[in-house]
Amino acid sequence: MALSLSMPPSKAHEDIDYDITSEHEGLREAAKHAITKGDKALFDSLLKAGLLINKPLDAESKELALHEAVMRKNPDMIRYLMQQGANPLLRDRWDNRPIDNLEHHREDDITPILEALTRKPTAYDKKLLMEVPVPVWREILGAPELPQDPLAPPDGDREVPLLIPFVSINEEDPTPEMTPVLNAYYPGWRPGSRAEEAKGKDDVAGYRDKQSHEAGMLVQIAFAATTSKNIAVNDKGKLTSYVRSRDLPAYKFKMRRATGPFLAGGGWGGHVVLLAGYWVKAGTEGWDE
Repeated sequence: MALSLSMPPSKAHEDIDYDITSEHEGLREAAKHAITKGDKALFDSLLKAGLLINKPLDAESKELALHEAVMRKNPDMIRYLMQQGANPLLRDRWDNRPIDNLEHHREDDITPILEALTRKPTAYDKKLLMEVPVPVWREILGAPELPQDPLAPPDGDREVPLLIPFVSINEEDPTPEMTPVLNAYYPGWRPGSRAEEAKGKDDVAGYRDKQSHEAGMLVQIAFAATTSKNIAVNDKGKLTSYVRSRDLPAYKFKMRRATGPFLAGGGWGGHVVLLAGYWVKAGTEGWDE
């Protein structure tokens, strides 16, 4: 399966978007003003003049019109933008969708914004990988290491990483259906069962390939179905508090990386919750080992 996944801001060619027109660039500041004032008539005239609703309004942050409307806490403007075709799944430079900005608002403001942002499930939402919805994997894994870049060299010409990622999912080797996803996130990865603890004095890492003896690191992914009510109460985030007060479908997850058997790793974990047609992260935290 091929996924359309955004790339981190540090990657080559990220700032080149040949679909952005000079008309759009000239109208972006006016569009921000229209959203701030809630002026739908002005925004409509900007669209007719060449503003592109699904292109960034800010060259630095890459935030789109919907990001701006959510930050301005304007449900009417959010509804209007959605009606005009704004895509609520597009992400900014920091890999955030408009809904991810809810963490910045008071709990009382979240409900009307969610009502305006609510979307119906699509084929993307219903597709499963290892019995987990594709959007859940996207939230767990984040942005991929290797985007679908038309200028990138063929797979065979890519450099092998210094440390081979040995990947396991729920303590088992990934199923074949995960291969295209893991190819993008962990170039040169191998099944976790190929890893063994390295004990030789010349080994540069704590793990190596059982067959080739190449140095590697463990990438351990774990998840389980649950509900938002089971999120730990020690997380005081606004969005986390909001979803914990409701009984929503969720997945608990952990992502761990380790380059050695002792004190050489860390990770992060939390929950991904189904909220208003989106899978969003809540109750997340990281740790070092």
